[in-house]
Amino acid sequence: MIGVDDGNIIGTDTSNNQRANIQNQISQIEPRINVKIEVVDNVIVVNVPEGDDKPYSSSDGYYLRAGAMCQKMNRNEIREYLEDGGKIQFDRMINKKAKYPDDFDENAYKNFLKLSNTSEIIAKEELLINLKCLEKVNNQYMFTNAGVVFFAKNPTNFLIQNYITCIAF
Repeated sequence: MIGVDDGNIIGTDTSNNQRANIQNQISQIEPRINVKIEVVDNVIVVNVPEGDDKPYSSSDGYYLRAGAMCQKMNRNEIREYLEDGGKIQFDRMINKKAKYPDDFDENAYKNFLKLSNTSEIIAKEELLINLKCLEKVNNQYMFTNAGVVFFAKNPTNFLIQNYITCIAF
């Protein structure tokens, strides 16, 4: 509530200009949020529902609501929050070591097409992007970790933990 201080109504400018200014400030939040702004007497009420796509950022950083307070998050808190919330998925992360098309295994791709009964109607890169195995970054195709696992020539060169050991007793 804008125009309320310590529970006392002191009022505020409720003009269209002031409401447009508030809306402009809200539009700086990423990802975008939908709010409802209404005027009750000489108080502006901004109704902000809880968001589903946390965390949100403003021009001066990321903030996390803790009770009645908003606290600015540091780098490690942001990373931990994203990892805990499942926002960063290992298989979708870009693998900067593997180079496309240099490290692309054409035989693995053809085998995938055969096993999945997929035709080559669409371009290879388009299919790999749809499978989340490739991303286009700055006009350059880059493998994701999933792409490395499935379609790189030597996946263990790029993901050292990417191997299977089988033992028979």
